[in-house]
Amino acid sequence: MTFAAPAYSYFLFLLPVLALLKIWADAGSQNAINAFAQSERIRDSLLGGASLLWSGLLFALQLLGVGFFIIALTRPQFGVEERTSQQSGRNIFIAIDTSKSMLADDVSPNRLTRAKLAAQDLLEKLPTDRVGLIPFAGRAYLMCPLTNDHDAIVESIQSLDHTTIPRGGTSLASAISLAVDTAEKVGGHQSGLVIFSDGQETDTATINAAKDAARRHMLILPVGVGTADGAVVPDPDPQKHGEYLRDENGKVLRARLEADLLRDVAQITGGQYVELGSQALTQKLVDGILARLDKQTADSRQESHPIERFQWPLFAGIFSIVLSFLMRPSSRKLVRLHAPLPVEAQTEVHTHPAAARGAALIALALFVFASNAGAASVKDVDAARREYDKQNYEAARDGYARLLGEKNKPADEAELSYGLGAATHQLKDYDRSIHAFSDALKSQDPAMQKNAHRGLATSLFNEGAELLAKEPETAVKIWEESVAHFN
Repeated sequence: MTFAAPAYSYFLFLLPVLALLKIWADAGSQNAINAFAQSERIRDSLLGGASLLWSGLLFALQLLGVGFFIIALTRPQFGVEERTSQQSGRNIFIAIDTSKSMLADDVSPNRLTRAKLAAQDLLEKLPTDRVGLIPFAGRAYLMCPLTNDHDAIVESIQSLDHTTIPRGGTSLASAISLAVDTAEKVGGHQSGLVIFSDGQETDTATINAAKDAARRHMLILPVGVGTADGAVVPDPDPQKHGEYLRDENGKVLRARLEADLLRDVAQITGGQYVELGSQALTQKLVDGILARLDKQTADSRQESHPIERFQWPLFAGIFSIVLSFLMRPSSRKLVRLHAPLPVEAQTEVHTHPAAARGAALIALALFVFASNAGAASVKDVDAARREYDKQNYEAARDGYARLLGEKNKPADEAELSYGLGAATHQLKDYDRSIHAFSDALKSQDPAMQKNAHRGLATSLFNEGAELLAKEPETAVKIWEESVAHFN
């Protein structure tokens, strides 16, 4: 037995409080009657046969009904049912390595250009699928969220170069994790990730990221770009034309295709490793990629869902409440003095007034609790916004980062990511703001996507301005990307 909304169980603490209020109210009524009529015979005459025990029994039934209603609110779940999901189309992410090692020319004209051409060939074979673009180097970011506008994807692919990601290195893990997280937020479709890379890894998290992707049903198809013999990597600095990249010891770097790592990633996720030479992405290779994606779609149609059992306590609560009303006396008991008093002096007393007070207290308590719960859920979000409005950007950044780290987030994750991006942008931490705005692009809300594009474009522009003096060519490339996001 599990509960989908266990927080509502706190309402159960109200029941003993209401029971104590009932006892207190009955005791007060009894004391008032005793003070009014000292004789037991007169008291019995005044009460007209009413019973405190009977009143308590009816109130207990009502209280029990309320308890069952609260249990129904917690949405108890028992058992599992298998459902067949009917889905059309796929979510396919194309991740392209833009690190400097992709400038090696062991495939013509170089690895990055060959990967971009192959990605466009693949895109032509996916007319009905939603496609997203993830460039990566030392980090990854969502350049294009999932879309059926393939022309926009093609334009973005063509704009990629080694300056797209300012941070050096190659982090396959960041590309895999970003694709998996984005696919989970979209939901409702089967997802695959096609990675174009030479496998030149600069961190050790790739295998763990692949295992996480396998657990979350993401199929990965690595496409190896390059040759085993490799080639030296030209220095992209225009002032060092004709020279090659060197390591810390001054030795010329030679970048080789690390196929073993890419094969391991494919094997872990149930995908297939494909090696891309100098030729275009042939129909045979495309068919192999699509066949794996189709297989993944067929294998994951069966979904397990817990069975909701809230009807049981709901019906029990209704039964208890209805029974309590059926057991009430057919008419209200009138308490009248036997002496000939005027009609205005006749006193009317209901058999169980505490029940009415209890119902009112229940309604009031539920309202107050629900109001406080709603306020608590947005309190931290509002605090972060207030810090931003007061220009306390460091406090706002820390607040949004803490909220994003919580398991049960009090607001939409894209909204929190946008807030983090805005705060870090004000702190001139453009690398982090670019990453945060990229996360905000995962939102399915067009308005949020528009704001995230604007924030990403602004951060890219400012990052380019910082690089202008030292790396003018890189700055221009970043500005071109900024313009694309503004558009």
